[in-house]
Amino acid sequence: MPYSIAALEDFIAIGSSDGSVRLFDHSETEVAVLSHKSVKQSAVTFIDMKRIGSDKHIYVISGHMKGQIAIYRIEGLLE
Repeated sequence: MPYSIAALEDFIAIGSSDGSVRLFDHSETEVAVLSHKSVKQSAVTFIDMKRIGSDKHIYVISGHMKGQIAIYRIEGLLE
């Protein structure tokens, strides 16, 4: 079940009740499923996405219902 959403350029991240974050491109193709064992089964209540540094990787930050925070680096998605 979707709990939160964020967008950056041509990408949309959707956080769900199972603790995962799914990243989609502009054509609605799922690009990545992000999850970490420490946040499993803790709903995603906040998401933000940024491009940082000269490498232009996308960073996805997720906040979870049980107080955890996860940071993911997505490589290879150019502007």
